[in-house]
Amino acid sequence: MSKIPADLKYTKSHEWVKLGADGIAIIGITDHAQGALGDLVYVEPPKQGRKLAAGEACAVVESVKAASDVYSPIAGEVVEGNDALADAPEKINQDPYGNWVARLMFPERAKHLELVVDLVADMTVINPFDFFVEPYAESFPFVYAPALAKELIPFLETSGASPRLEKWVKDFRATIAPGENTVTMLVRLNQQLQMEIRYLVRMEAGVQLPDETLERACGSLARGLQVTVQIVGVDALEQGGWLGLRAATRGCQADDQARRCYAPAD
Repeated sequence: MSKIPADLKYTKSHEWVKLGADGIAIIGITDHAQGALGDLVYVEPPKQGRKLAAGEACAVVESVKAASDVYSPIAGEVVEGNDALADAPEKINQDPYGNWVARLMFPERAKHLELVVDLVADMTVINPFDFFVEPYAESFPFVYAPALAKELIPFLETSGASPRLEKWVKDFRATIAPGENTVTMLVRLNQQLQMEIRYLVRMEAGVQLPDETLERACGSLARGLQVTVQIVGVDALEQGGWLGLRAATRGCQADDQARRCYAPAD
C-alpha cells in the first residue's frame, strides 16, 4: 500500500491535486482508486489546451474489470497530459502519486478549497460484561467456600454508607429476584446508574464520594465505579487496587489490570 502524501489535496471521488506556486496544478488518482480498479490496461489523459471546470471529467482510466472517469479537482486549462501513461498504464498501479495524469494551469485564484480526510475506525462492538463467572456464582445469591470467604473478608468490606446511599442500595436490592443471574444483575445495576449518573470529566481537585455523586447525578468514570463498589460490594483482589469488573456507568471498559473480581455472596 502506498503512503498517502501529506502535501497533496484529495477529492471525494479519489483524485489528488498538487498546487504549485507557479499557478500549475498536477492531478492524478489515489492509491485507493487504483486499488479498487485493479490492473490498469488503458489511460486516456486530457488534450493540451482543453479548458476544464472543477468536477468535470477530464480523463479515462480502464482496468481489466472496469473503466472510470477522472474528474478535475479544480478549474483550469490543460497544459500537458501525461501521454506516457498510454503506453504504460501500469505505472499508476505501481506509484499512483508519482505518476500524474495531467498538469493544469489555474489563472484565477480559487475562491474556496474543499479538503476531504479519510478516517478509518475500528467499530467492533465490545460487550463489557463478557467475562468468566465461576459456576457456583452464576446465580445470585451464592455461597463462597469457607476458605475463600475468609480470604475475601478485607476485600468485600465497604465503608459506612450515608442515608442517600443506603436508600439506593435498599431500593436496588429489593429488585433482585432470588436466583437471578449474577451477570444480569450487574448489567441492571450499571444500567440504573447510567440513567441516574451523567458522565463528565471532573476538573475539581479531591475525591468525590459516592453520596456526592448520587446527589449531583454526575461524576467521572472512576467515581461511577466507586459507587458500584459501594452499592454491590464488589472489589478486586489484585495488587494495585483497580476494579477488575469490566463495567462502567456509561458502558466504558474499566481498567483491566485486575483479572479477578468478587461480589458479595448474599
